[in-house]
Amino acid sequence: MCRGRADCLAGQTCYAGTTVPNDTRPSPRRRHTAGLSRATLLAVLGAGAVGAGVVAVVYFRGDPPPAQTTPRDTAHEEMVALQEDFKRYVENRLDFIDLLPDAKAYTRRHPDAVAGHILLAQVLMKLELYGEAYPSLIRALELESRGENFELLKLTGTCAAKLGVWGEAERHLLAADALRPDDITVVLQLGNVFFQTGRLEEAEESYQHALNANRTTPPHKAYAGLAEICAARGQYDEAQPFINRAIRWAKEDGEAQAWVYQLKKVRILFDAGQWAAGESLLISTQGESPEATYTLPCTHLRARLHGHHGEPLRAARDYELLISGVVDTASFTDAERAEIYAELAHWHLEAGNTERAGEAVAELRRLVPGDPRLASLEARLRGG
Repeated sequence: MCRGRADCLAGQTCYAGTTVPNDTRPSPRRRHTAGLSRATLLAVLGAGAVGAGVVAVVYFRGDPPPAQTTPRDTAHEEMVALQEDFKRYVENRLDFIDLLPDAKAYTRRHPDAVAGHILLAQVLMKLELYGEAYPSLIRALELESRGENFELLKLTGTCAAKLGVWGEAERHLLAADALRPDDITVVLQLGNVFFQTGRLEEAEESYQHALNANRTTPPHKAYAGLAEICAARGQYDEAQPFINRAIRWAKEDGEAQAWVYQLKKVRILFDAGQWAAGESLLISTQGESPEATYTLPCTHLRARLHGHHGEPLRAARDYELLISGVVDTASFTDAERAEIYAELAHWHLEAGNTERAGEAVAELRRLVPGDPRLASLEARLRGG
Protein backbone atom coordinates (compact mmCIF):
# COMPACT_ATOMS: atom_id res chain seq x y z
CA MET A 1 0.00 0.00 0.00
CA CYS A 2 1.07 3.57 -0.53
CA ARG A 3 2.84 5.13 2.46
CA GLY A 4 2.68 8.64 1.04
CA ARG A 5 5.79 10.82 0.55
CA ALA A 6 8.18 8.02 1.61
CA ASP A 7 7.21 5.81 -1.36
CA CYS A 8 7.27 8.75 -3.75
CA LEU A 9 10.77 9.71 -2.68
CA ALA A 10 11.81 6.07 -2.86
CA GLY A 11 11.06 6.16 -6.56
CA GLN A 12 7.60 4.60 -6.63
CA THR A 13 4.33 5.82 -8.11
CA CYS A 14 0.98 5.60 -6.40
CA TYR A 15 -2.06 4.32 -8.38
CA ALA A 16 -5.31 4.11 -6.38
CA GLY A 17 -3.43 3.39 -3.20
CA THR A 18 -1.17 0.76 -4.78
CA THR A 19 2.54 1.49 -5.20
CA VAL A 20 4.30 0.50 -8.38
CA PRO A 21 8.12 0.56 -8.84
CA ASN A 22 9.32 3.17 -11.30
CA ASP A 23 10.58 0.62 -13.81
CA THR A 24 7.03 -0.74 -14.24
CA ARG A 25 5.12 2.57 -14.27
CA PRO A 26 4.00 4.15 -17.52
CA SER A 27 6.21 6.72 -19.21
CA PRO A 28 5.74 10.31 -17.97
CA ARG A 29 3.62 11.19 -21.01
CA ARG A 30 1.29 8.26 -20.38
CA ARG A 31 1.10 8.52 -16.61
CA HIS A 32 -2.35 10.05 -16.64
CA THR A 33 -4.52 6.94 -16.45
CA ALA A 34 -7.16 8.28 -18.84
CA GLY A 35 -4.70 7.28 -21.54
CA LEU A 36 -4.45 3.67 -20.35
CA SER A 37 -6.63 0.85 -21.53
CA ARG A 38 -8.52 -1.27 -19.01
CA ALA A 39 -6.25 -4.17 -19.89
CA THR A 40 -3.16 -2.09 -19.03
CA LEU A 41 -4.66 -0.94 -15.77
CA LEU A 42 -5.49 -4.50 -14.79
CA ALA A 43 -1.97 -5.60 -15.57
CA VAL A 44 -0.43 -2.81 -13.50
CA LEU A 45 -2.86 -2.51 -10.64
CA GLY A 46 -4.78 -5.72 -10.36
CA ALA A 47 -8.54 -6.02 -10.70
CA GLY A 48 -9.21 -4.69 -7.25
CA ALA A 49 -7.59 -1.35 -7.86
CA VAL A 50 -9.38 -0.82 -11.18
CA GLY A 51 -12.66 -1.76 -9.62
CA ALA A 52 -12.21 0.96 -7.05
CA GLY A 53 -12.79 3.44 -9.85
CA VAL A 54 -10.38 6.02 -8.34
CA VAL A 55 -6.91 6.72 -9.64
CA ALA A 56 -4.48 8.94 -7.78
CA VAL A 57 -1.52 10.12 -9.81
CA VAL A 58 1.66 11.43 -8.18
CA TYR A 59 4.06 13.40 -10.33
CA PHE A 60 7.79 13.44 -9.74
CA ARG A 61 9.85 16.55 -9.51
CA GLY A 62 10.82 17.64 -13.04
CA ASP A 63 8.03 15.68 -14.78
CA PRO A 64 5.92 17.75 -17.22
CA PRO A 65 2.23 17.93 -16.21
CA PRO A 66 -0.22 16.08 -18.47
CA ALA A 67 -1.73 18.07 -21.34
CA GLN A 68 -5.10 19.52 -20.43
CA THR A 69 -7.98 18.56 -22.74
CA THR A 70 -10.22 21.54 -23.46
CA PRO A 71 -13.91 21.30 -24.38
CA ARG A 72 -12.95 22.48 -27.88
CA ASP A 73 -10.46 19.60 -28.22
CA THR A 74 -13.12 17.15 -27.10
CA ALA A 75 -15.66 18.53 -29.59
CA HIS A 76 -13.10 18.25 -32.38
CA GLU A 77 -12.25 14.65 -31.52
CA GLU A 78 -15.94 13.73 -31.37
CA MET A 79 -16.55 15.35 -34.76
CA VAL A 80 -13.60 13.54 -36.36
CA ALA A 81 -15.01 10.25 -35.07
CA LEU A 82 -18.49 11.07 -36.38
CA GLN A 83 -17.15 12.06 -39.79
CA GLU A 84 -15.23 8.78 -39.98
CA ASP A 85 -18.43 6.93 -39.06
CA PHE A 86 -20.34 8.83 -41.77
CA LYS A 87 -17.73 7.87 -44.36
CA ARG A 88 -17.90 4.24 -43.24
CA TYR A 89 -21.70 4.25 -43.51
CA VAL A 90 -21.47 5.62 -47.07
CA GLU A 91 -18.80 3.16 -48.18
CA ASN A 92 -20.57 0.14 -46.70
CA ARG A 93 -24.11 1.31 -47.53
CA LEU A 94 -25.21 1.00 -43.92
CA ASP A 95 -28.52 2.26 -42.55
CA PHE A 96 -28.04 5.89 -41.52
CA ILE A 97 -30.87 5.62 -39.00
CA ASP A 98 -28.29 4.03 -36.67
CA LEU A 99 -26.01 7.07 -36.94
CA LEU A 100 -28.80 9.61 -36.39
CA PRO A 101 -28.86 9.48 -32.53
CA ASP A 102 -25.11 10.21 -32.33
CA ALA A 103 -25.41 13.10 -34.79
CA LYS A 104 -28.31 14.61 -32.83
CA ALA A 105 -26.50 14.13 -29.51
CA TYR A 106 -23.45 15.98 -30.84
CA THR A 107 -25.49 19.06 -31.80
CA ARG A 108 -27.12 19.05 -28.37
CA ARG A 109 -23.71 19.02 -26.67
CA HIS A 110 -22.19 21.53 -29.10
CA PRO A 111 -25.07 23.70 -30.38
CA ASP A 112 -22.75 26.32 -31.91
CA ALA A 113 -20.60 23.88 -33.88
CA VAL A 114 -21.12 24.43 -37.62
CA ALA A 115 -19.72 20.98 -38.47
CA GLY A 116 -22.24 19.34 -36.16
CA HIS A 117 -25.26 20.89 -37.88
CA ILE A 118 -23.82 20.03 -41.30
CA LEU A 119 -23.22 16.40 -40.38
CA LEU A 120 -26.70 16.06 -38.85
CA ALA A 121 -28.20 17.47 -42.05
CA GLN A 122 -26.14 15.04 -44.17
CA VAL A 123 -27.44 12.09 -42.16
CA LEU A 124 -31.02 13.32 -42.44
CA MET A 125 -30.63 13.85 -46.18
CA LYS A 126 -29.31 10.31 -46.56
CA LEU A 127 -32.57 9.25 -44.88
CA GLU A 128 -34.44 11.58 -47.30
CA LEU A 129 -35.75 13.61 -44.35
CA TYR A 130 -35.19 16.89 -46.14
CA GLY A 131 -37.72 18.82 -44.08
CA GLU A 132 -35.75 18.03 -40.93
CA ALA A 133 -32.37 18.59 -42.55
CA TYR A 134 -33.10 22.07 -43.85
CA PRO A 135 -33.33 23.87 -40.45
CA SER A 136 -29.96 22.37 -39.47
CA LEU A 137 -28.41 23.77 -42.64
CA ILE A 138 -29.94 27.20 -42.09
CA ARG A 139 -28.58 27.19 -38.53
CA ALA A 140 -25.14 26.27 -39.87
CA LEU A 141 -25.33 29.20 -42.30
CA GLU A 142 -26.20 31.53 -39.44
CA LEU A 143 -23.17 30.33 -37.49
CA GLU A 144 -20.93 30.46 -40.59
CA SER A 145 -21.15 34.23 -40.85
CA ARG A 146 -18.67 34.65 -43.72
CA GLY A 147 -20.88 32.77 -46.17
CA GLU A 148 -17.90 31.16 -47.89
CA ASN A 149 -18.45 27.51 -46.97
CA PHE A 150 -18.87 25.91 -50.39
CA GLU A 151 -20.03 22.50 -49.18
CA LEU A 152 -22.57 24.07 -46.84
CA LEU A 153 -24.02 26.27 -49.58
CA LYS A 154 -24.20 23.33 -51.98
CA LEU A 155 -25.93 21.13 -49.39
CA THR A 156 -28.42 23.86 -48.51
CA GLY A 157 -29.26 24.50 -52.15
CA THR A 158 -29.64 20.79 -52.84
CA CYS A 159 -31.89 20.32 -49.81
CA ALA A 160 -34.04 23.31 -50.76
CA ALA A 161 -34.43 21.86 -54.27
CA LYS A 162 -35.58 18.54 -52.80
CA LEU A 163 -38.21 20.47 -50.86
CA GLY A 164 -39.29 22.38 -53.96
CA VAL A 165 -38.24 25.73 -52.47
CA TRP A 166 -36.82 26.84 -55.79
CA GLY A 167 -35.98 30.44 -54.95
CA GLU A 168 -33.90 29.46 -51.93
CA ALA A 169 -32.32 26.61 -53.88
CA GLU A 170 -31.22 28.97 -56.64
CA ARG A 171 -29.84 31.54 -54.19
CA HIS A 172 -27.65 29.07 -52.32
CA LEU A 173 -26.52 27.19 -55.43
CA LEU A 174 -25.53 30.40 -57.21
CA ALA A 175 -23.49 31.38 -54.15
CA ALA A 176 -21.79 27.98 -54.24
CA ASP A 177 -21.18 28.30 -57.98
CA ALA A 178 -19.52 31.68 -57.46
CA LEU A 179 -17.07 30.08 -55.04
CA ARG A 180 -16.33 27.04 -57.21
CA PRO A 181 -17.64 27.41 -60.78
CA ASP A 182 -15.99 24.17 -61.90
CA ASP A 183 -18.12 21.97 -59.61
CA ILE A 184 -20.35 19.99 -61.97
CA THR A 185 -22.78 18.80 -59.29
CA VAL A 186 -23.73 22.42 -58.60
CA VAL A 187 -24.10 23.12 -62.34
CA LEU A 188 -26.44 20.11 -62.67
CA GLN A 189 -28.48 21.20 -59.65
CA LEU A 190 -28.83 24.67 -61.12
CA GLY A 191 -29.99 23.12 -64.38
CA ASN A 192 -32.74 21.32 -62.47
CA VAL A 193 -33.77 24.51 -60.66
CA PHE A 194 -33.95 26.43 -63.94
CA PHE A 195 -35.99 23.63 -65.55
CA GLN A 196 -38.43 23.42 -62.64
CA THR A 197 -39.00 27.18 -62.79
CA GLY A 198 -39.63 27.17 -66.54
CA ARG A 199 -36.34 28.74 -67.66
CA LEU A 200 -35.56 26.21 -70.34
CA GLU A 201 -32.78 28.15 -72.08
CA GLU A 202 -30.83 28.57 -68.83
CA ALA A 203 -31.41 24.92 -67.95
CA GLU A 204 -30.17 23.80 -71.36
CA GLU A 205 -27.07 25.97 -71.01
CA SER A 206 -26.31 24.41 -67.61
CA TYR A 207 -26.67 20.84 -68.88
CA GLN A 208 -24.58 21.52 -71.98
CA HIS A 209 -21.91 23.12 -69.81
CA ALA A 210 -21.88 20.02 -67.60
CA LEU A 211 -21.33 17.81 -70.65
CA ASN A 212 -18.67 19.97 -72.25
CA ALA A 213 -16.66 20.91 -69.17
CA ASN A 214 -16.35 17.55 -67.43
CA ARG A 215 -14.96 14.17 -68.38
CA THR A 216 -15.00 12.47 -64.96
CA THR A 217 -18.61 12.90 -63.74
CA PRO A 218 -20.95 10.38 -65.44
CA PRO A 219 -23.15 12.37 -67.83
CA HIS A 220 -26.48 10.61 -67.30
CA LYS A 221 -28.04 13.50 -65.31
CA ALA A 222 -27.11 16.02 -67.98
CA TYR A 223 -28.49 13.81 -70.77
CA ALA A 224 -31.72 13.24 -68.80
CA GLY A 225 -32.04 16.98 -68.27
CA LEU A 226 -31.67 17.68 -71.99
CA ALA A 227 -34.28 15.00 -72.73
CA GLU A 228 -36.77 16.66 -70.38
CA ILE A 229 -36.13 20.06 -71.96
CA CYS A 230 -36.86 18.62 -75.41
CA ALA A 231 -40.05 16.99 -74.10
CA ALA A 232 -41.16 20.25 -72.47
CA ARG A 233 -40.82 21.90 -75.89
CA GLY A 234 -42.84 19.12 -77.49
CA GLN A 235 -39.77 17.79 -79.30
CA TYR A 236 -40.35 14.16 -78.36
CA ASP A 237 -38.30 12.62 -81.18
CA GLU A 238 -35.31 14.77 -80.18
CA ALA A 239 -35.76 13.74 -76.54
CA GLN A 240 -35.42 10.00 -77.24
CA PRO A 241 -31.66 9.87 -78.00
CA PHE A 242 -30.88 11.91 -74.89
CA ILE A 243 -32.94 9.78 -72.51
CA ASN A 244 -31.58 6.57 -74.06
CA ARG A 245 -28.03 7.79 -73.42
CA ALA A 246 -28.96 8.66 -69.85
CA ILE A 247 -30.29 5.14 -69.24
CA ARG A 248 -27.25 3.51 -70.82
CA TRP A 249 -24.76 5.63 -68.89
CA ALA A 250 -26.60 5.09 -65.61
CA LYS A 251 -26.49 1.32 -66.03
CA GLU A 252 -22.86 1.29 -67.14
CA ASP A 253 -21.92 3.48 -64.18
CA GLY A 254 -23.64 1.06 -61.79
CA GLU A 255 -26.21 3.67 -60.77
CA ALA A 256 -28.38 1.99 -58.11
CA GLN A 257 -31.45 3.89 -59.31
CA ALA A 258 -31.09 3.59 -63.06
CA TRP A 259 -34.84 2.98 -63.06
CA VAL A 260 -35.32 6.72 -62.42
CA TYR A 261 -34.24 7.43 -66.00
CA GLN A 262 -36.43 4.63 -67.36
CA LEU A 263 -39.43 6.25 -65.64
CA LYS A 264 -38.48 9.57 -67.22
CA LYS A 265 -38.59 7.83 -70.59
CA VAL A 266 -42.03 6.40 -69.76
CA ARG A 267 -43.28 9.92 -69.06
CA ILE A 268 -41.85 11.20 -72.35
CA LEU A 269 -43.56 8.36 -74.21
CA PHE A 270 -46.89 9.12 -72.51
CA ASP A 271 -46.51 12.82 -73.33
CA ALA A 272 -45.87 11.88 -76.94
CA GLY A 273 -49.05 9.76 -76.98
CA GLN A 274 -47.09 6.50 -77.33
CA TRP A 275 -49.12 4.76 -74.62
CA ALA A 276 -48.41 1.15 -75.60
CA ALA A 277 -44.63 1.65 -75.66
CA GLY A 278 -44.77 3.57 -72.39
CA GLU A 279 -46.91 0.94 -70.70
CA SER A 280 -44.56 -1.84 -71.80
CA LEU A 281 -41.53 0.02 -70.42
CA LEU A 282 -43.37 0.82 -67.18
CA ILE A 283 -44.23 -2.84 -66.59
CA SER A 284 -40.70 -4.04 -67.35
CA THR A 285 -39.16 -1.35 -65.12
CA GLN A 286 -41.33 -2.37 -62.16
CA GLY A 287 -40.39 -5.99 -62.77
CA GLU A 288 -36.65 -5.27 -62.91
CA SER A 289 -36.70 -2.80 -60.01
CA PRO A 290 -39.52 -3.59 -57.53
CA GLU A 291 -38.29 -0.79 -55.27
CA ALA A 292 -39.50 1.69 -57.89
CA THR A 293 -43.11 0.51 -57.76
CA TYR A 294 -44.40 2.61 -54.87
CA THR A 295 -42.30 5.69 -55.45
CA LEU A 296 -44.19 8.86 -56.26
CA PRO A 297 -42.92 9.15 -59.90
CA CYS A 298 -43.97 5.57 -60.63
CA THR A 299 -47.37 6.07 -58.98
CA HIS A 300 -47.95 9.18 -61.09
CA LEU A 301 -47.26 7.20 -64.25
CA ARG A 302 -49.53 4.31 -63.29
CA ALA A 303 -52.30 6.78 -62.45
CA ARG A 304 -51.92 8.46 -65.84
CA LEU A 305 -52.14 5.08 -67.50
CA HIS A 306 -55.27 4.13 -65.53
CA GLY A 307 -56.79 7.47 -66.43
CA HIS A 308 -55.98 6.90 -70.10
CA HIS A 309 -57.79 3.56 -69.89
CA GLY A 310 -60.82 5.21 -68.24
CA GLU A 311 -60.17 3.72 -64.79
CA PRO A 312 -59.90 6.69 -62.38
CA LEU A 313 -60.78 4.58 -59.35
CA ARG A 314 -57.70 2.42 -59.94
CA ALA A 315 -55.62 5.58 -60.13
CA ALA A 316 -57.06 6.77 -56.80
CA ARG A 317 -56.31 3.41 -55.19
CA ASP A 318 -52.65 3.69 -56.19
CA TYR A 319 -52.40 6.93 -54.21
CA GLU A 320 -54.42 5.41 -51.34
CA LEU A 321 -51.69 2.78 -51.03
CA LEU A 322 -49.08 5.47 -50.44
CA ILE A 323 -50.92 6.76 -47.36
CA SER A 324 -52.43 3.50 -46.08
CA GLY A 325 -49.43 2.32 -44.06
CA VAL A 326 -48.79 -0.56 -46.46
CA VAL A 327 -45.96 1.49 -47.93
CA ASP A 328 -43.34 3.21 -45.77
CA THR A 329 -43.99 6.92 -46.39
CA ALA A 330 -41.49 8.22 -43.84
CA SER A 331 -39.25 9.54 -46.59
CA PHE A 332 -41.95 11.68 -48.26
CA THR A 333 -41.55 15.40 -47.73
CA ASP A 334 -44.55 17.57 -46.82
CA ALA A 335 -44.57 18.85 -50.40
CA GLU A 336 -44.75 15.27 -51.70
CA ARG A 337 -47.52 14.37 -49.25
CA ALA A 338 -49.43 17.42 -50.44
CA GLU A 339 -48.97 16.22 -54.01
CA ILE A 340 -50.32 12.79 -53.07
CA TYR A 341 -53.48 14.27 -51.53
CA ALA A 342 -53.99 16.62 -54.48
CA GLU A 343 -53.78 13.70 -56.92
CA LEU A 344 -55.99 11.58 -54.68
CA ALA A 345 -58.65 14.31 -54.65
CA HIS A 346 -58.41 14.69 -58.43
CA TRP A 347 -58.89 11.01 -59.19
CA HIS A 348 -61.71 10.56 -56.66
CA LEU A 349 -63.46 13.50 -58.30
CA GLU A 350 -62.94 11.85 -61.69
CA ALA A 351 -64.50 8.67 -60.26
CA GLY A 352 -67.42 10.59 -58.73
CA ASN A 353 -66.39 9.91 -55.11
CA THR A 354 -66.95 13.42 -53.75
CA GLU A 355 -66.83 12.34 -50.10
CA ARG A 356 -63.36 10.79 -50.43
CA ALA A 357 -62.26 13.70 -52.57
CA GLY A 358 -63.40 16.12 -49.84
CA GLU A 359 -61.35 14.23 -47.24
CA ALA A 360 -58.26 14.45 -49.46
CA VAL A 361 -58.79 18.19 -50.02
CA ALA A 362 -59.10 18.73 -46.26
CA GLU A 363 -55.82 16.92 -45.70
CA LEU A 364 -54.14 18.96 -48.42
CA ARG A 365 -55.38 22.17 -46.77
CA ARG A 366 -54.00 20.99 -43.41
CA LEU A 367 -50.59 20.25 -44.90
CA VAL A 368 -50.27 23.37 -47.07
CA PRO A 369 -52.99 25.94 -46.29
CA GLY A 370 -52.01 28.13 -49.25
CA ASP A 371 -51.53 25.36 -51.82
CA PRO A 372 -52.46 26.76 -55.27
CA ARG A 373 -54.27 23.53 -56.19
CA LEU A 374 -56.87 24.04 -53.45
CA ALA A 375 -58.95 26.63 -55.32
CA SER A 376 -59.61 24.45 -58.38
CA LEU A 377 -60.20 21.30 -56.32
CA GLU A 378 -62.66 23.07 -54.02
CA ALA A 379 -64.46 24.53 -57.06
CA ARG A 380 -64.82 21.04 -58.50
CA LEU A 381 -66.15 19.79 -55.16
CA ARG A 382 -68.84 22.48 -55.29
CA GLY A 383 -69.69 21.43 -58.81
CA GLY A 384 -68.12 24.51 -60.34
